[in-house]
Amino acid sequence: MKTFVGNVFAPLNKLQVLHISHDLLSTYPRESWADVLHLTNVLTYGGPSNGSFAEIFSAMKSLTYLHSEIQIHVLGDCMFLVFDKTQFKYLEIKVKLMTIEKDTFTPLRFLSSLVIPNARFLKMSNILPVLHVFENRQMEQLIYLHISVTFV
Repeated sequence: MKTFVGNVFAPLNKLQVLHISHDLLSTYPRESWADVLHLTNVLTYGGPSNGSFAEIFSAMKSLTYLHSEIQIHVLGDCMFLVFDKTQFKYLEIKVKLMTIEKDTFTPLRFLSSLVIPNARFLKMSNILPVLHVFENRQMEQLIYLHISVTFV
């Protein structure tokens, strides 16, 4: 399936968990976005390739958990702008990151758990300035896993 024909989620009014390609989800018809209001957990893969999450996420008013496997190396300041009015709390990003821009996580005002596993290419000196948005915030979980072994 490459695009949606109609609003296939409409009959699934109790749907809470969705595992889907980001690119496919971004094609869901705008007039049917009410179909995703009750999603609480979304797992995406393959995107966003253009540097920011699809607008459909702004309609997910019940979203609490987002897991995304992203194919880019830089998380930019505009990456999470669509979540500005969303109250989701848990974010797990699987990506081969090299850079996170300083205000990337600013729109995620309610985030209390951030997990970036296997961030082998991301230097600690890059991630520390990014964490300024969590100052004075009660975080339940902040996990940045970077394992490096140097032989001399």
